[in-house]
Amino acid sequence: MNDPQDTALLLRAIAQFLEQQLRPALSEPSLIFRLKIATHLLETLAREQAEGPALAAADAARLEELLGPVPDPEAALWARIESGAEDPALRKFLLERLGAELAVTQPRFDRTLTPEAP
Repeated sequence: MNDPQDTALLLRAIAQFLEQQLRPALSEPSLIFRLKIATHLLETLAREQAEGPALAAADAARLEELLGPVPDPEAALWARIESGAEDPALRKFLLERLGAELAVTQPRFDRTLTPEAP
């Protein structure tokens, strides 16, 4: 089994090759666009491999802090969301979860989300 860091490095190398070596040889706009999508996906997969386990552990810890020990934390989270009650702690958790996901999928996205925002 590969080390996640090694896998991430390999995925980044493939993305870099596609962008630096293949892209200059392309002239068709639709192929350039598809290549851009492919490199973005490879970079996202690389970040997921490198950072995913730590982010998942941090998310699980925040979820347990929010809900306490429950048999099915995701089901308990959905129940709390569906209750519709004003819940600042829940809002804070969801914004932190969203920020962590954006750090992987869209690292250039402004993640300065605040629980006070409407």
